[in-house]
Amino acid sequence: MGGSPIRGRKDSNGRSWRWKIFTYLPRTLLESAKERIKKVREYNLKNEGYNQNVIEWIRGENIAYLTLSQKSLINKVLKLSKSRDDIKIVSENEDGTLYARIPSSWIKISPPKEVSEDRREKMSKHMKEVANRRWANNV
Repeated sequence: MGGSPIRGRKDSNGRSWRWKIFTYLPRTLLESAKERIKKVREYNLKNEGYNQNVIEWIRGENIAYLTLSQKSLINKVLKLSKSRDDIKIVSENEDGTLYARIPSSWIKISPPKEVSEDRREKMSKHMKEVANRRWANNV
């Protein structure tokens, strides 16, 4: 019989071991993130101008943690946190970095479109025509 050696085992309260693992997971994630923030802060103090932004999440979880040192991203997250309940600012650090919690569904990778030279020229020409029409209507 294969499978997990802890499957079906219960603790003294009748809870499964899997429940215990997932209960403590965010705390350990938070602790590891705090250690990383400390390392980033130390590095930033030694190497001015270095910008490190970190995204951490666990597959299957619905939250992600951000460590940001880039001012434009920090301002965006701070602005969003004022109007949304699903963003939590965990800490704003002395070195200017920000540690925040966001929904993991917000994380996506979207590469830029690959456009041929012909298509790029057509789009450029079209946008110039649109701008000229707008300019002519406003004068």
